Amino acid sequence: MPQIDVILQAVFQLHKVNMTYKKLNQDTSNRIIRPYGVVIKENIWYMVGYCEVSYEIRMFRCDRITSCILLDETFLYPKNFTLRSYFNDTLQEFKGKCALEEQYLVTMTVSEKAFRYLKGMEYSLIWHEEDQWRICVNLYTYENAQSDYWNILMNAHSIEPAELGKAIRSKLTACLDRI
Repeated sequence: MPQIDVILQAVFQLHKVNMTYKKLNQDTSNRIIRPYGVVIKENIWYMVGYCEVSYEIRMFRCDRITSCILLDETFLYPKNFTLRSYFNDTLQEFKGKCALEEQYLVTMTVSEKAFRYLKGMEYSLIWHEEDQWRICVNLYTYENAQSDYWNILMNAHSIEPAELGKAIRSKLTACLDRI
């Protein structure tokens, strides 16, 4: 996360930031944020701050912040705001909203060594036999499945939906042809 140093500096110095944020659906937006703090939950870093575009306090995954510039403009920290309370109150709502909006379920068979790529992901076990695990994973969108989750898909044996399996095989063949 190359932007984390700027974010932490902004939090400690109470400076606004100008950031570009990339959603899971690949849409990007430019925002001016008053960062109130950073929270780490299940190895995922979140920045909580007041967004001057939406006029409300929002939570942003730090790994989706593609650029972040420290501004000279400072701000006052809200008197009745606590980062812990906000994060705990909003995390469940945030996860539920993301799950409803962004869901692309992929079923695959993987070996036990592939589980290292599943850290922090939403998945459920369907069956297990010796070193083979059949799992269902939420990869959020078809586009994300092809780009952001390449490591897990490269280690999977059978992939459903078939359209994704075909796209992965095609990419693998193209890579091998270049070698």
